[in-house]
Amino acid sequence: MIDSERRLVATLLDNFPLAYSKINGVAVNMFTDKTSRVLFEAIITMKEEGERIDMIAVANNAGMKLFELSEYTDLSFPSVESIEHDCHVIVKEWQGREIINTLKTYSASSDEPEKLSDEVIEKLGSIINQTTGEIDNLASDVEKWRKAYEDEFNGVVKVGVKCGYGFIDKVTHGYKPGNLIVIGARTGVGKTTFALNQAVNMARDKIAVGVISMEMTQNELIDKILGIRSNINQEDIHAVKDKAVFSRIMTETTKIEGMPIFLNAPRSDNPDKIFNIIKQMVFKRGVKCVFLDYLQLMSYPQQSQNRNYEIGKMTRKLKMLAGELHIPIVVLSQLKRRDGNPTPTLNDLRDSGSIEQDANIVLFLHQVGEDQEDVPDVDIDCIIAKNRGGGKGFRSLYFRKQISLISAREVF
Repeated sequence: MIDSERRLVATLLDNFPLAYSKINGVAVNMFTDKTSRVLFEAIITMKEEGERIDMIAVANNAGMKLFELSEYTDLSFPSVESIEHDCHVIVKEWQGREIINTLKTYSASSDEPEKLSDEVIEKLGSIINQTTGEIDNLASDVEKWRKAYEDEFNGVVKVGVKCGYGFIDKVTHGYKPGNLIVIGARTGVGKTTFALNQAVNMARDKIAVGVISMEMTQNELIDKILGIRSNINQEDIHAVKDKAVFSRIMTETTKIEGMPIFLNAPRSDNPDKIFNIIKQMVFKRGVKCVFLDYLQLMSYPQQSQNRNYEIGKMTRKLKMLAGELHIPIVVLSQLKRRDGNPTPTLNDLRDSGSIEQDANIVLFLHQVGEDQEDVPDVDIDCIIAKNRGGGKGFRSLYFRKQISLISAREVF
């Protein structure tokens, strides 16, 4: 370990321009040899400040005599060819020490196990992510783009996850990995039902999809899935005591149980715990898209900032999580009621943290007139209000409330 540190510094002193270009992933705090750390910090600081790098200047900046520096460099034979190996060794040794120290620290903690688990996972993740990987140049990035585009053109890979509504899929080309999609609506318009319809459509295409609801139980979600998938009236499921109806419902459950839909109704509104559920769905179940119902039901414990800041923090984390897991995340958002029931616009999101800025796609559902509980079928508009890199517009949908089915009008 110390040999790698000394050799790396000696190489920087011997041939700085070439050696510096090959430094990869190493930071000052990773050094264990005191002299190597002091010299490395002096060299990096001088580089950042645009100073000339030579033995005399480095010795002065490090507070050393020139003969001390000469004696140090004699300990190691400088070799540009060894830099990649030396960087790798230094980073891996640092990771090992940090992991051990982290586990020791948290093993002595008296905090709640769930909180500890989240903190340990986050800390270990930041340690492991510190690597000596290369940063590609533009030529490499373009070559990767060509390969991805060729695969897309030839149908080897799909552009994004199709939600099953043609007008949405046409302008978005599907929900893409890393995207944050927001479905916004006022109370009672049908945003949860719309999300479940999309999840069922994806599952029909053999795409594993996750649904996390803090508003409904698994049983209530299954009621709706039975209606969407099998046209079963929601009232018949629990209100009608008829053997024929019972038999039909039991038969239909065998048809939906094989669908790759994974439901979760957490008993916590802590965003960090919800984010961990999303990770588990991806890592353990291979989920390719997650629906989260809904944003405003989450809240950080003992949050000191205002609510807008809190929501903004959650949407930023969701966006980062979508990128980290390489999946689209669809989050539902409640819109405030407004006098006159006006058509929702992006302005309705601008008082809610950074939802509008973080979202790649924003869809609004809007029902003209006030919701009427006794009306079984209603028309609702689906508005594509934001589509980063694509088109916008709206379509009329048909909401059959009794079976939770939302479908496009035939004319479209």
